[in-house]
Amino acid sequence: MSEKNDLVKGIAILLVIAIISAGGLAALASVTQPIVEERRLEIFRETLEEFFEEEISLGSVGIDDKIFKDKHYLRVVSEDEIIGYVGNLSFRGSGYGSDPIEAIIAFNESLKVKGIKILSNSETPGFGADLLESKEFCNYLLGKRSEELIIDMVKKDIGSVISGATYTAIAVLDALRDACESIKASEEVSRCQSWQISKMR
Repeated sequence: MSEKNDLVKGIAILLVIAIISAGGLAALASVTQPIVEERRLEIFRETLEEFFEEEISLGSVGIDDKIFKDKHYLRVVSEDEIIGYVGNLSFRGSGYGSDPIEAIIAFNESLKVKGIKILSNSETPGFGADLLESKEFCNYLLGKRSEELIIDMVKKDIGSVISGATYTAIAVLDALRDACESIKASEEVSRCQSWQISKMR
């Protein structure tokens, strides 16, 4: 009987510890989540300023600040004219990791790639991960339309850069083409609100 009581007591203690631990983790998450979101917003603003630096220097530019949804793209406007699109991109690569590739992308008003910034990836070091960190690959994408984002064209132009990372390159090209098509087809691209990024600092 004593052994049974000890077992019940042990289970009760473990249950109490589990409840306290879960409560502590939930409290920690509630404290850190706003900090993480604020940092993400800060990175987004900095990247937007980088992508649209020239336009910002000429006048005020605004976007809608509801930005953190996968495959949700926003109009970038200046004086009521669309000067581009920007959004977060999350897509699967070909690496050993299970986490998706996270990026911020921008297109100009005619849907040519204006910028791409890889935020995180779990692609294979020495192959896909190196490609995503390659300035030559990212710079090659600039100014390209969706119909130019074809792996055979990339291989022809910068084959040595993507050597050993073809599947990662294909994943990036597919994601950019999908983004272009989503922007073209979507009626959900947000209208500008009064957020002047030229005056953020």
